[in-house]
Amino acid sequence: MKISSKILWTLILGSILILSFSCGDDDDDATLSDTSSGGGGGSDADADDDAADDDTGDDDTGDDDTADDDTTDDDADYPIIAFIYNSYPGVVTGLIDLVDSFGGFDYVTIDESLAQSADFGDAALIVVTPDTKWYEADSVDRVLDLGLPVLALGEGGLTLYAQGDMATGWYGDGTIYDYDDTAIVEDAGHDIFQGPHSVTISDTQINLFAESVVLYAVPTYQFDSDVDLLASSYWNDERGAIQLERDRFMSWGYEFVADDMSSNGASLLMNCIEFLVD
Repeated sequence: MKISSKILWTLILGSILILSFSCGDDDDDATLSDTSSGGGGGSDADADDDAADDDTGDDDTGDDDTADDDTTDDDADYPIIAFIYNSYPGVVTGLIDLVDSFGGFDYVTIDESLAQSADFGDAALIVVTPDTKWYEADSVDRVLDLGLPVLALGEGGLTLYAQGDMATGWYGDGTIYDYDDTAIVEDAGHDIFQGPHSVTISDTQINLFAESVVLYAVPTYQFDSDVDLLASSYWNDERGAIQLERDRFMSWGYEFVADDMSSNGASLLMNCIEFLVD
């Protein structure tokens, strides 16, 4: 059967139009799938974007949310000072304030009545306050036998040493000097006079207090070869003011009064703490 040319051209044009519309729909559907949040392609696009997003694990490795980035000085493990005291609040609070003002240490406080059984944990240093009494021999033995360095302050600290039969103890027969604010430096080359905090020594003298305090001065005739005399009394160089026994038992014969301590004295006391902890 013969098909007229008019009908033939009509069929050809119709086929072209059908093919054209069909290809247009496919292209549009593909485009929608790649860009819309509702299509599968949209999910892929979000995943690709997240790879460089702040919410991804990879990006957070250099972000403020990472563990390394969040680590600050506040998280550092500072050496722990164990303060043994007799009364609270009292001189121990002034000592804590002093240490806090310099920074770099944590602390625990231990009532003297609990010293025999207290857990000293990870303490790096024991500081004995001047108001302690040391009536219990078991407590004395415990503190001195822990193997920790000790900084003994004033009458209470030196009484601890005396109860432990140490050469740097104050046995009651040594001279008590009132109104003492300056010491004579006997070993200027020792670490406590070198730092880390700067102290001023003038003609072998070092000022420690703005207002004079009581000094329990230990007679140097008690000392043996295990004792280093670091500073003596301003009034009598045969009476020790600051001394070190067996490299870990330091005594500071002055009664600690925070408000009366000069900046020079505070720095020296902190140098003593730093030396013993190191």
